[in-house]
Amino acid sequence: WLRRRLSSVIMLGESPNVGPKTLEVTLVSARHLPKMDIFNKVDPYVKLEFNGVEYESEVCRNTFSPEWGQKFCFLVPEPSQIFEGLRLAVLDWERFAEDSPVGFAEISPASIVEIMQLEDGAVSE
Repeated sequence: WLRRRLSSVIMLGESPNVGPKTLEVTLVSARHLPKMDIFNKVDPYVKLEFNGVEYESEVCRNTFSPEWGQKFCFLVPEPSQIFEGLRLAVLDWERFAEDSPVGFAEISPASIVEIMQLEDGAVSE
């Protein structure tokens, strides 16, 4: 469900020196998010988590089709050390209550390893 609504580009780059690689996630947009409360549209933001590191996107106010255009970078260990995938959670920001979950997606550890093995490291969905 969320895969159809959340667009992202994932790129893997290597520094010129030997060392860890970087997983660069560009959070582009989401479309047709569901209405979460009776008064307003959604105030969506995304939590991204990989390998124990968590980031949050900006909140896009009052929209069902947010556009973020934000980049997030994660250090990638050796493939044998990747135990968890990249997790994304779309949440509806609330001023006076707990933020409501809108949807979730995960890119599996096997897919992350596969991305690492691509020649140019770019994947688009």
